[in-house]
Amino acid sequence: MLTFKEMQDALIEGFSSLSKWEEKVWGWAWHIHASDQTAVSFLVTEKGFRCSRHSHRDRVNLFAVVAGKIAVQEWHDGNLKEIILSPGQTYKVHNKILHRFRVLKSGMVIEVYWVDAKVDLDDIHRLDQGGVDDGSE
Repeated sequence: MLTFKEMQDALIEGFSSLSKWEEKVWGWAWHIHASDQTAVSFLVTEKGFRCSRHSHRDRVNLFAVVAGKIAVQEWHDGNLKEIILSPGQTYKVHNKILHRFRVLKSGMVIEVYWVDAKVDLDDIHRLDQGGVDDGSE
């Protein structure tokens, strides 16, 4: 049976030919999907490391733990809130919230981003004015 580390190494080696892995200080990220509205990454995380403390102007960030354990930290008005996630658990960090994750146990995490945009009823560019339809252009 493969050890967890061997499984991580096999994933990185096996998928490297399909897509580009990005080396991070806390492990590796495989960016599976990215568009203007969404992004999905598969993370291989190493115990004892953490990502930078940061925020996103428009993006909501969802962490889904597949294996291992992470702590998601958020700062609200200077106060720290920490959420521990184990396999099968998810947590959503809203846009504009200062946050980071810490790796408590090496593992794998799916990270999903999407744009938190509310419908703007004034989001319209008019070419002319509506009115009585008299058949003219």
